[in-house]
Amino acid sequence: MFFDTVNPDVQDCFQTGYSPDKMASFMDYYGAINPYRAQFAHMTPLVARTPAQLLSHRDLMKTEFHADWLRPQGDISAGAGMILQRDARRLLLMGGHIRMKDQDRLEAPWMMLANMLGPALRHAVELNHILSGLRLENALLAQGLTPTGAAILVLSDDRRILFANAMGERDLARGEALGGDLWRRLHLRDALSDRAFEAGLRRCRPNAPPIALRVAEPGTGASRIAHLLRVGPEVLPFAGIDTLRRTAPDSVVVLVIPAASAAETLMRYLGLTLAESEVALALHSGQTPTEIAAARGVSVHTVRSQTKAVLGKCAVRRQSELVALIGRLVR
Repeated sequence: MFFDTVNPDVQDCFQTGYSPDKMASFMDYYGAINPYRAQFAHMTPLVARTPAQLLSHRDLMKTEFHADWLRPQGDISAGAGMILQRDARRLLLMGGHIRMKDQDRLEAPWMMLANMLGPALRHAVELNHILSGLRLENALLAQGLTPTGAAILVLSDDRRILFANAMGERDLARGEALGGDLWRRLHLRDALSDRAFEAGLRRCRPNAPPIALRVAEPGTGASRIAHLLRVGPEVLPFAGIDTLRRTAPDSVVVLVIPAASAAETLMRYLGLTLAESEVALALHSGQTPTEIAAARGVSVHTVRSQTKAVLGKCAVRRQSELVALIGRLVR
C-alpha cells in the first residue's frame, strides 16, 4: 500500500491485496482516524518501522481503527511501513499489513524487504518527477509558451492537482493567488479569476491553442496572464502516487503561470510604484543616481526623490540595506 498526501487530512492511495470495500472505507473515513498518523512526522525516512514500534498493541486494540478496520480483515495489525519522501507539502509512504497469526513468520522478512526497496522506490519517484517536468516543458515549448521560471501545475478535469513543479509548489505554499481544498483541488483566490479558470477548463481541448486567463492576487492588485492547455498521455505519468497507477487519464490540463518580473515582485511585496521599482533595481545593479537619471531621461533630483521614497517604504535608512533587501526578493 502506498500513500501520497499533500494535506494531512487527505490521502491518495495505490494498493493491492485489500478488498475494494475496505479501501473505500479507508479513504472515506478510517484513514483519517489512523492512530499511526501522529507518528508519521517523527519517522526517519527510508527506515522501516513495525506497527508495534509506533503504537503498542494494547493501545491499538482500544481504537475504532482496530475494531472496525484491522480486525475484520483477519486482524492485520502486524507488518511494516516507511516514509519514502517527506517535504513541506508532500508525504509519500509505503506499508504492508500482515495478519497477527503470521507475524512471527512474515514480519521480519517484510521489514527487511521494505528497507531494501525503499531507496530504489524513492529514487524512481524523484527521477520520474524530473522526467515529467522535462516532458511538460517540451509540450509547453511546442505550444509557444516559456516554461522557464513559470509555475506549472497539472490538473485533472475536477481541478485535482496531479503535479506541480518547484515554482508551482512555491505559489501554492504562499497562497496569494492559488489555493487548494482538502481534496487537493486547485482554486484561484480571486473570484473573477476562478470563474474564468472554470470556464477555461470546460473549453480546453487537446491540440487546441492555449487559453489565456488573468490570475489576480486579491488585495495586492498584482496579476499575471496565465495559460491553460490540454495535453495527452505522451507527458504521463506524473510524479507521486500516479507513477504507480495501472491506468492514467486520457488527458490532463496544464496551468502555466509566468514568473513575475523583478519590478512586479518589488511592487507586490514592497508597495512600490513601477518607477520606484525600476529605480530600486537600478541601484541594486550598482548604477549611480546620475547613470539612472540619464538612462531614464529624468533629472538626478527626481531619481534622488524616488530613492528617498523607496527607502521610506522599505523602512531602511541606507542604500546598502535597500540593496540587500532587494537581493533577497529578486535573487
